[in-house]
Amino acid sequence: MTTNEKIDLLLSNMLDIKTGMVDMKSDMLSMKADIQGLKAEVQILKNDVQGLKTDVQELKAEVQELKAEVQILKDDVQGLKTDVQILKDDVQILKDDVQILKTDVQKLKAEVQALNVRVDNLEIKLEQSVHNLKNEIHKEFSLVLDEVERVHNILNKHIADTARHTA
Repeated sequence: MTTNEKIDLLLSNMLDIKTGMVDMKSDMLSMKADIQGLKAEVQILKNDVQGLKTDVQELKAEVQELKAEVQILKDDVQGLKTDVQILKDDVQILKDDVQILKTDVQKLKAEVQALNVRVDNLEIKLEQSVHNLKNEIHKEFSLVLDEVERVHNILNKHIADTARHTA
């Protein structure tokens, strides 16, 4: 294989690696965008959970008011008991919803953690690829320098041999 062919092969390999790096960079940008989107969704869920906490506090306050009214309005105890039971059911539904939101947040945290691991792995692979490319370039550079030195020695021998030319 000639030097030009080696250089062409090296350039082709470098172009393939560069294309792979561009694809990896694009994938990383896409993952970063996905992570940003997930962070935004997590923030929205946190805000929703905070709103639900406020709603639960308000419902608890309303339950206390209903208990005071039950004490005052004993003749309507049955109706108030029904209302309190409805409120308790609503509170349970809200608690269930909060639990579902907590589960969703945990899943999102796990997904973000998995994405972080993927990003870390991609960064390691990128560093390894850069290191390998540097090593390959150094090897090829050494081969080119060796060839230049060999040609230089041939030229020096030719210059030194006065019998072959008179310049």
